[in-house]
Amino acid sequence: MIESKTITGRWWVEGLEQPAISGTLNTLPDELSLSIWKHQSIKLEELLSRASKNALLDVPPVIWGRDEDDKPVSLFGCSVGEYSSSAALEKFEINALAAVRGLEIESWTIPVARAVLVKPALLHQWFDRKLLTSSKSDDGKVAFAPEDRLDLVFPLEAGISIRFSEFTLPSRSSEEYRFFPDSQVWFHFEEPRSLADVRDRWVPWLTRLLGLLIGTAVWS
Repeated sequence: MIESKTITGRWWVEGLEQPAISGTLNTLPDELSLSIWKHQSIKLEELLSRASKNALLDVPPVIWGRDEDDKPVSLFGCSVGEYSSSAALEKFEINALAAVRGLEIESWTIPVARAVLVKPALLHQWFDRKLLTSSKSDDGKVAFAPEDRLDLVFPLEAGISIRFSEFTLPSRSSEEYRFFPDSQVWFHFEEPRSLADVRDRWVPWLTRLLGLLIGTAVWS
């Protein structure tokens, strides 16, 4: 089961000229939805009039927001999904096609990225690497140490390179030590690229490459 991750913050769902509204962005690999609760005070007659006209909130195709740490979030391809209203509360859900955390940009096609990070799982297995190496001390006891960091850079075409980086991170609790890999694949561009270009060209290219490395298809 894939758990939904949430980003709680402020969202300008009625345009930048209007006050921001609190809401929660729910994220899944195949779904993005922004839940908004807006307090209001209207009479029953106006509520019935809205319902009879089936008047839904009109939202801009790009919505900007700020997360819990006041960092920018941009939502693209926005439209209103579920909607309900009472005399005291207006509740609606906004569907989005894509979201970017950390950037405030007007369009999915504007060139903004000089470096893009992709974090695939199990990169150490694809490169036939171990997380830990073992050795014996003078008294015969077995000791473990993290594998040396992987850091490889290859040119792809003029002005574009790819970097594979991985290292082992430790984690300690009251009961045990654990080690897990931090796998990173970076694309570096001399000229800025749009997020649409990264998603449509370079992420599929990377999944095909990883598929060749392990001998089976990889899906993003």
